[in-house]
Formats: sequence, C-alpha cells, structure tokens
Amino acid sequence: MTGQFSAVDGLITGEENMLLMADLNHLSKKEGRRITAELLERFDLTEAAQKPASTYSGGMKRRLDIAMTLVGSPRVIFLDEPTTGLDPRSRHNMWQIIRELVGGG
Repeated sequence: MTGQFSAVDGLITGEENMLLMADLNHLSKKEGRRITAELLERFDLTEAAQKPASTYSGGMKRRLDIAMTLVGSPRVIFLDEPTTGLDPRSRHNMWQIIRELVGGG
C-alpha cells in the first residue's frame, strides 16, 4: 500500500529508508542492498540516496515511497492518489513509472 501521503522517514537517507523496508521484508543484507541499489537506480534516486529524505522534493519523495513499496516484490500494489501535490513534470514522470510497473506485470 502506498498512501496519499508519503511514508518516507525524513530523518534518514533515501537508501536507509529502502534498507529499512528490506529488513521489514526479512531480506538478507546482501539481497536488501542489491534490491535497494536496483530500485534507487530505476527511480532515478541514486544521486540523492545518501542525502536525508527531508531534503527531497515532493516528486523525489513520491518516487522513493513507491520504490519502498516494491522492495518486497508485492504481487499487488494499491496506490492512493500517487501524484497528489506534484508539479506537472513530476506527475508525468510518476505516471510513466506506474505504466512501466503495470507493463512489467
């Protein structure tokens, strides 16, 4: 479930948010790091991965939020207004990512 409002912890980095989700999904450290790196790259967050999530733009937080949802490879994802509060460019990018997820099964 990815809610209307971001569930990102602003006190830790984007990478740490992702690794926390990997731990919550009982992934090994190695697997968690692999999936984290893969998703950060897929969602174009690699450069910001070491920065506190509180410094991210709204679009970056939404991308991180969806990436965090994908850490456990869920079969179904519920998205509650995933583009709320985003500027037009970020909204377009978010829908492109969502279409890719749908296309990928």
